Amino acid sequence: MIGLEIRFTARRYDARGLNEDDRLDWPPSPWRVLRALVTAWRDEGHEVVTEAELRGLIAALSEGPPVYELPRASVEAERHGDGAQEGALLSVEGPVRVVWPEVTLSAEEVEALRRLVARVGYLGHAESWVEVTASGSWDGEANAAPEGWGVEGGERVEALTPMGQAEYARFRRGWLEMSEAELLAQKRREALEAGEPLDRARVTAQERREIAGRLGEDLVAALNVSEASLRRSGWSRPPGSRRVVYERPLGAITVAPRLRRPPRRAERAQVARYVVTSQAPPPMTDAVWIADDVHRALVDRSDGAPVFTGCLDDRSPRQDHHQHAHVFCEGYGRLGRLTHVTVYAPEGFDADARRCLEGLRYVSQRGAPDLLLQLIGVGLPDDMGGADPETGASPLFHTAQVWRSVTPFIATRHPKVTRAGRPKLDPTSRLQRGSPPHDLLRLIALQGLPAPEAIEPIVGARFGEVGRLTRWSHFRLRRRRGVRRRHPSPPVGFELRFAEPVAGPLAFGGERHFGLGLFAPA
Repeated sequence: MIGLEIRFTARRYDARGLNEDDRLDWPPSPWRVLRALVTAWRDEGHEVVTEAELRGLIAALSEGPPVYELPRASVEAERHGDGAQEGALLSVEGPVRVVWPEVTLSAEEVEALRRLVARVGYLGHAESWVEVTASGSWDGEANAAPEGWGVEGGERVEALTPMGQAEYARFRRGWLEMSEAELLAQKRREALEAGEPLDRARVTAQERREIAGRLGEDLVAALNVSEASLRRSGWSRPPGSRRVVYERPLGAITVAPRLRRPPRRAERAQVARYVVTSQAPPPMTDAVWIADDVHRALVDRSDGAPVFTGCLDDRSPRQDHHQHAHVFCEGYGRLGRLTHVTVYAPEGFDADARRCLEGLRYVSQRGAPDLLLQLIGVGLPDDMGGADPETGASPLFHTAQVWRSVTPFIATRHPKVTRAGRPKLDPTSRLQRGSPPHDLLRLIALQGLPAPEAIEPIVGARFGEVGRLTRWSHFRLRRRRGVRRRHPSPPVGFELRFAEPVAGPLAFGGERHFGLGLFAPA
């Protein structure tokens, strides 16, 4: 066996995934570890290790995925998605040990590896300063390993792993053949359009060399390609890599919560807010499914507490105008994926419900990895609300004059028409009775809020720093469970402008308890 001990000298590790996607790279992926060796050799290591020795080491260490002994790691609660730099900076409390149990190196190769790793200064990103040592012995116990290794009760995550040398050679041959065939087909189409003979369309030797130059000759060359070059070339992941499912301990990444101000314990809490710590959080378009799964987990954990079910002890629906729990999904990440889950009940949580909320750590999702949650705090809306998510606050509980839909509004009434087929208009608002904007005004009044001065339709929501438009039709509109009734109108969204600032949260319409019809400050 052979192992590496990686010590983060500043106790910080920038765990941004490849191309800065929403995956936290924890444990540090085998691809990132081997790439650090190649980068160190390219920068300084060639002075102490020959190219032949480097290729031998990479060939040996790429034949099988390693196992890990991970220390505790934490990230601050107010991160805005796993792709954001500040959100992916982990605080690491000890060394990471990377072990290849089935790899055997000669004494000369072990010594070459020791000389090489001494030149490794950072892992992945330049902010992650490290000191690395190599050893031929290990007396620890793996707590993160490929699926099936024997780590039980953990979270399943994906880690980028290099192919073996033979597998990479087969991949490269197939890619070159495919690229040449695509170029030849393009030339034949152009010849056919120009009326030229098809036998004159051929791939030249120069073009073959250009195609071959786009892909490294071997695994060492593939590991040496920068992430910027990969993005420019359009690769979604490095050529020569594959994703291996690992199992790591549940709670391998904890959250260091930091509230803007502590909740007032003397009053009955109405809000419980969680940060999502899953490696690949689901998209906001799945909000109603996520809320349904969280709701089901709370109902099961509380043995059907009325504050979560919305029903009386005899299972009949309550008639107290939505005083029981709502589940809101929030997405402030760079790519707009889910970053926070908030449970809000105007009636407040009693001691049993609060214990249930404090014990919620993960939520099972049908056909998807478990949703991992870390509680930030339990308190009142004023404790959690604020305009800027960077402070750890939730804009849903802020006070604002202009509010905009972040999930689609589902009208609860059918649009009314006359016998002649013309819309029936409300004489006050001049809106069609039962239409989505008319129904929204009715629901706003039922909630005791003032009527907005203006209500303007919008075509979709924009999430995260990227700000890509997500149209309402792209959202899921029904829960996994429950009655699958037909909605009276298509999903829509609005911008509401009030004469005076209004305090949130604002949620209206169908499935409002499951994250739909939700508004946030513009």
